Amino acid sequence: MKFIKIALICLGLCGAYDASAQTYFKKPDSLYKFFQPFAQMQIWTTYTINEKQDLDNNGTLETVDNRLTVMFRRARLGFRGEPYKGLRYQVILFYDQMGKDDLSAVRGNYNDNAVGVFDAFGQWKMSKKSDFWHLTFGFFRPQISRESITSFLSVNSFEKGIDQTYTRLHTIGRNNGRSFGINLGGMKHQGNFGINYNVGLFNNYGINNQLGNVGARWSPVVVGRVALTWGQAEMKNYAINYETNFYNQRKGITLAAVTSQQGATDSFDNSRAYGLDWLANYGPINFDGEWTWLQRHRNRQKYQSQSGHLRLGINTIIAKKYFIEPTFMFAYFKGQDNNGEVRFFDGEDIVYDMGVNWYIDRRSLKLLLHYVIQNGNGNNNIYTRQNGRAVTKGDYVGLGLNIIL
Repeated sequence: MKFIKIALICLGLCGAYDASAQTYFKKPDSLYKFFQPFAQMQIWTTYTINEKQDLDNNGTLETVDNRLTVMFRRARLGFRGEPYKGLRYQVILFYDQMGKDDLSAVRGNYNDNAVGVFDAFGQWKMSKKSDFWHLTFGFFRPQISRESITSFLSVNSFEKGIDQTYTRLHTIGRNNGRSFGINLGGMKHQGNFGINYNVGLFNNYGINNQLGNVGARWSPVVVGRVALTWGQAEMKNYAINYETNFYNQRKGITLAAVTSQQGATDSFDNSRAYGLDWLANYGPINFDGEWTWLQRHRNRQKYQSQSGHLRLGINTIIAKKYFIEPTFMFAYFKGQDNNGEVRFFDGEDIVYDMGVNWYIDRRSLKLLLHYVIQNGNGNNNIYTRQNGRAVTKGDYVGLGLNIIL
């Protein structure tokens, strides 16, 4: 009998414990528990003109035949969701450059059926009442260089500006601009004025130690961006991706200051970047650009580079039916001749991009026809090197189709 009483008391205590435990754990609100798959594709048909490559690695550049290439320039599969109110996540896989001819003038190496992780991050809105406090964590783009943090679907040139690649490689050592890290950011817009800020801490990677960012000595990268807006805001709510064309609906200017700082590695004593970026929309006019100065120091000597772009698009409605945008872009890189001493690039890299875009369904379905002129010199590893070979990139005509499913 005594045993039964003790057992009943224990069961009662367990019941009380279970009841009290419910106050500590809350089930997610079903309104916010969703799962959204999506796909993004950029299909290119290009015709290459005057490409030269050192096919035998003997120091002699040979002119290869002009050629037609059909490829997935960029292709993404992903999903996003919000399991808890204020907590979101996104994961994206990529299979870019699928079908690329390695002797075409399009930059980058061909893809031999490789698939990888492009984005994998969560974002927590820390305040229910304010959009000024957000914590982003995982594998994503540090918020530096407007071109780097803007999707390929949102720029109005055929290809994104080359300046994003140099800034990415200088800052974090990866072509795709992604790194593991954590970022605090937010925005506030009231009346005709707004502010958007981001500050983050990230890993820095070297590509086979080519850029000198891995070795016995290690330092993290601190990245910051503060943007001021006059007129209409760029976005209704805080996000870490950006738009360029607002389809005649925005009248506003955004000007941002950016910076990154890193301490000593095996190849330099410190590395930093600083610059400006901007976006101006006034009805049909879309004007954006950036300019970034890249510096590394070693043994009290300074090594410098700079890169940037200017891009203009003008929306035109034809026959009250077709939303057309003629565009022009100039992109540029210039590196100091002795930058190889701190594992970075030298020479010049110049791109002119001119063409027209047809927005069939805004950014979800867009057709592009452009002509791209490429020029450069020196050891910049993007214009004059590819797959370990010396090259001189040719020009190309490109027909592209951007699709979001």
